[in-house]
Amino acid sequence: MAGTDVFPVRSPTPEKVFIDGYVVGTGAANPTKIVGTGWTMTRNGGAGLYRITFDANQGQFQGVVFQLGGTTPTSVAGFSANWDSDSYNPATKTLDFTVTNASNVAADLTSAQHVYFNASFKRTQAQ
Repeated sequence: MAGTDVFPVRSPTPEKVFIDGYVVGTGAANPTKIVGTGWTMTRNGGAGLYRITFDANQGQFQGVVFQLGGTTPTSVAGFSANWDSDSYNPATKTLDFTVTNASNVAADLTSAQHVYFNASFKRTQAQ
């Protein structure tokens, strides 16, 4: 398989693959990658809109979990990361998501805010 090397996991779903990452915000610029391989994250247009592009097709997209953190708990109070079932595009290997503030308005990640994500895929015969 080209792209990201993966290692077996114990899961009730055969051929499960997890891709995870951690970034810190930079305001109106692309977030800075802290941890992770096999992906890049960019700001995708307006405030709070982000795109994860995976290096390789990992199989059938199963879902993603986002966790927000900050330099202090108040840095992320009321913020959330949101995606919907149409957010992943297998043709382009991209996943779009939005960060919103306590007023439910899209907002850029600041340098005091971090995002961790874990995306899961199920391998198919094509991989």
